[in-house]
Amino acid sequence: MEPISVSSTHLSFGKYKNEALKDLCVKDGRYLIWLLKQDWVNEETLNGIKKVIGNVILNFGRHSGSTINFISETDPDYVKWLLGAN
Repeated sequence: MEPISVSSTHLSFGKYKNEALKDLCVKDGRYLIWLLKQDWVNEETLNGIKKVIGNVILNFGRHSGSTINFISETDPDYVKWLLGAN
């Protein structure tokens, strides 16, 4: 089996092949969250996903109007809850 190749900006496999991570954040953010939890995703891609997700501005809840990056610094437990981490 050929190794899966991914980069920090685009995916090169699966149903979202050649899609930009920033576009997937809007189109299917749950998929990016799922990728974060996979042990086969390389570090470059994980960093790209984290960067894209970190720039998302919430439009709900007590942190409405804040980026995920800001929330992760001020309320990391909220981000864990938001991403479905236990």
